[in-house]
Amino acid sequence: MEKKHESKPYQGPFLFINSTAEKPTTSKNDSFTISSHVSKTHRNWLKAQRLKRLQASVGKAVAHRSILAADPIISEGGPLPLGSPYGVGSSSMTEPIQVRVNNDEVLAGSQTRYVLDSSKTGGFDCLLGIATSQRVFPFEASQERGDHQGLHEKSWIKHDRQAMRPLLAIWKGSADPFSAAAVHLTPRDHEIICLAQRFLVFAAWPEKASAVFRTPIADTTNSHIQLQQTITDEAEIHAILASGYHVAVDLSTEDSQVAVARRLAHKSRAVMLLRQKLSRSGSSKSVATLIRLLISLDFQAGDFTASLVHLRGLWSISLSVPGMLADTQELLIVSDVWIALSLLKRPEISPARYDPGPRLAQSFDVELRDLENHFPHSLSRCTTSSGTTVLDLSVLSLLNAASEIVNTKAVMAKLEDPGLQQDVVWWMHRRATAVSGRLMTGYVEAMEAAISPASDQVTTTRNMMNRIACLCAILFMNLRFVDSPSNYNFSTTFQAIEPALRSVARYMDDMPKEFDKAYLWTLFMCAMGNDVYAARGDILYSPWPVPEFFRVCKRMDLTERDAVINILSQFQYYPQMDEFLSEVLHGAQSIPVTNMIPWTRWCFALDHYIG
Repeated sequence: MEKKHESKPYQGPFLFINSTAEKPTTSKNDSFTISSHVSKTHRNWLKAQRLKRLQASVGKAVAHRSILAADPIISEGGPLPLGSPYGVGSSSMTEPIQVRVNNDEVLAGSQTRYVLDSSKTGGFDCLLGIATSQRVFPFEASQERGDHQGLHEKSWIKHDRQAMRPLLAIWKGSADPFSAAAVHLTPRDHEIICLAQRFLVFAAWPEKASAVFRTPIADTTNSHIQLQQTITDEAEIHAILASGYHVAVDLSTEDSQVAVARRLAHKSRAVMLLRQKLSRSGSSKSVATLIRLLISLDFQAGDFTASLVHLRGLWSISLSVPGMLADTQELLIVSDVWIALSLLKRPEISPARYDPGPRLAQSFDVELRDLENHFPHSLSRCTTSSGTTVLDLSVLSLLNAASEIVNTKAVMAKLEDPGLQQDVVWWMHRRATAVSGRLMTGYVEAMEAAISPASDQVTTTRNMMNRIACLCAILFMNLRFVDSPSNYNFSTTFQAIEPALRSVARYMDDMPKEFDKAYLWTLFMCAMGNDVYAARGDILYSPWPVPEFFRVCKRMDLTERDAVINILSQFQYYPQMDEFLSEVLHGAQSIPVTNMIPWTRWCFALDHYIG
């Protein structure tokens, strides 16, 4: 008897819908069957594509390896200190972190997971909820396509200014945006990387005025960090995660010690992998990006010494590789000067290497002068000659350069030609950085001359006044740039001005009259900086500068407000200072115990960015 073989159901990619004389068209059920089949087939195709990408990346040495926290960060008995990546100097990596860990540790594969006491940490899971619910910035939706990585010094002016078209948003869509990552990323890692887009890094070849000094990582055009390339490198991923945890701590309403510990863990891991990279292959573009991230991480954390170590390392590498010297110099100049400001030292890179020169030598000077003639009320001027003041000619030249930068900042936004505005932004980026670097060099040289044992008291006091004037000129520029949220916080460096003025005040009654004007101006700048930074909550208010300023005014027989403004304008003064001067002259009979102008009024007077 012949057996009947039943045919197996069709399993191919096609779907057959039969039509008969009784059913000439498809029914609702058939339509649902078709759509279900299409959806199922598409899902299977997506899975196959992911599998192909997974198999193609198997050859990577670090592919699909779990991200491990640094072992010494947390233990059963409490935190253990992290060693400095360079053996010395990294204070933020050795601070104790008080994190409570319960006994029920869960081991999963090669990862150690700790069950944290949320009563002590504030609940780290809640931290991410808080952080990710913050206002989303425009640059977070997508990564821009940047092509500035290979620019050299001679070609930066000719760089294409076309607006960069946004790339497909890497955080949206059905495909896994982290499929090319060098290590396995958990959902929490994905959220932290999204937060890392807000982390500020030092800019180079800026395309816009808001990014003249620093910019978020996501602003690829100005940060020169391609996130989609960065996540393919294990060391750079750890640096990015450390950046994300830094942002998470800043956005959290509570001080999350767990996030701080993880930030330090990822940073120490990145430093260890950096050492391996340097020993294996030496310098590369990936190494430069990694070191730049570490410089910004340590700078943001306040560990300026560690930032300086990283900067010196990258600068020495670039000096030994002439092909990368020009690009590396552009990437480092802002961080170099800001670290010098924080440590009160000379810059590592000489400002003469990148200073574009005064505005008079630029092609756009005529247009800016026309704007200044239309808006003279917002300008500063420095009219003192070397024969009428105690300050050196080199210091007076730098005061004029700082005033030029402040005046340019006041009118540059009124330029209508985008190309012209771009030229001004590039000039401002280099010139303001170079002038700040020269002022720090002048500060250090004057300090060294002031402590010379061969100097008499008049010469020592003169050098001290030059030293104070250099810091006041930087303060003058900084107050004009406070409308930028990424501006340098000068409040810590500012606190070096008052002790120097107090040391000079003991001898001022015995000094020649040529000292009085410069002393009056530095006192006013100290009083104003003291009021601004105390109102913002950066420092404690000091009651000394205002009464001392009023005492010097009486000694110089300055009873009219215009007479005081006339002397201050000989150095550095702009109209936004009028309100504070009126408050000082009106209330200086009594010693102030707190800032004279509230922060909201300072925001209006200085056009401060309010986020």
